[in-house]
Amino acid sequence: MTRPERPLVAATVPLREAAIALGGNPRHAYELVRDGRFPVRTIRVGSRIVVAKADLYALLGVPTTRRLGAEADLPQLGADEHGARE
Repeated sequence: MTRPERPLVAATVPLREAAIALGGNPRHAYELVRDGRFPVRTIRVGSRIVVAKADLYALLGVPTTRRLGAEADLPQLGADEHGARE
């Protein structure tokens, strides 16, 4: 039996993109990570540093869907309280 195919949804973003999303300078972000002062949890993957999207969205106050799968990563912008699009 094989696993059903699902779209791959990245759970992380590069530190550079997270820094830009937070309105900061990517170079300064690396210094903050080194000093343990970056405002969200960072993850080292080999020589790369990434940030969990869930942590970044939480800091930014962006609501996310609770369903698993491809849409779990997408902010629910423009949805009413029942999840319907306006």
